[in-house]
Amino acid sequence: MFRIYLIKHLTDMFFQGENPDKKHVVGVCIVFYAVNSALFICLNISLINLICNVLGIGALVCVYSRNRKYVIFIIVILTIVCMGCDMLATSLLTPAYKSGDALDMLTFVMVDMIMFVFMCLLRRIMQSRNEQQIVPSVALIIVPIISICILLYMAYMKHYISGDFIAVGLGLLCINFLVLYLYNMLLESAQEKYENQILRQYVKEYSNQLDIILESEQKVRRMRHDIRNHLSEIQLLTMQNKRDEVLKYIESMTDYMQNSRAISESGNIETDSLLNYMLGLAKKDGIHVETDICLPEELRNSFEFNIVLGNLLDNAVRAAKSSEEKYLLC
Repeated sequence: MFRIYLIKHLTDMFFQGENPDKKHVVGVCIVFYAVNSALFICLNISLINLICNVLGIGALVCVYSRNRKYVIFIIVILTIVCMGCDMLATSLLTPAYKSGDALDMLTFVMVDMIMFVFMCLLRRIMQSRNEQQIVPSVALIIVPIISICILLYMAYMKHYISGDFIAVGLGLLCINFLVLYLYNMLLESAQEKYENQILRQYVKEYSNQLDIILESEQKVRRMRHDIRNHLSEIQLLTMQNKRDEVLKYIESMTDYMQNSRAISESGNIETDSLLNYMLGLAKKDGIHVETDICLPEELRNSFEFNIVLGNLLDNAVRAAKSSEEKYLLC
């Protein structure tokens, strides 16, 4: 069951972003375990076990995606991983035991431990490529590695009886299963905390943008209320041929209508909220900000783009804050 649990997690890693039906995933895993265990106990034929594993992995992968080419690719990858772990475990234990129940039991547990290590390393690589590691996974690898060392020690210390192998093997499986389960709970909790943090940031940005819109709307209302007086003044200055004073008066009206807090007015509410909030904080810190903002249409309304832009702005503001010039060009 632990091996199927590991295969399920490997499948999750290959299909990041997919949201399969959890009931279907659990159902496929239970059927996979039941059929695989029954065939192993009743027949224990290598070819039949291999076919059963391939079909079980295929059924599990199909729950995640209907893309045939990618499904076949993932099935082949997971099958190779399983076979590679089997071969590695057998090569490590065969010098100690040529055959027998002890070898079978140790090999069964060793395969799970090696697959666990592979999954941890793969997760580490994928997190480093995404440049986002919510929960460190290096410490997670230590548990299966220690378990493998214990199994190898028992295999080469031949005074142990089969009952010892079974007890230790099952105990190590339970320990590794609990470690992986607790790690996944910690990962989900950290992911939820990270998402809540982003949500709070968005709330601050939208609140700031709403204040800017309300402030601009109040200025428009005031200008509309006094528009007759302004037009009368302009008319009077025009009749007196005071062209320069007319231009100055119109310029003062324009300056009044401009909102100093509205740094970005690209028309994209999400990006404008982010830029106005982050650059507004930069100005409060005494940083001189200059902007030349032009957004391509394909980047508008992009959640991923706003996350990347937010991280870049955060780094840029910190760098400008610590520099001597305190200058930021966006």
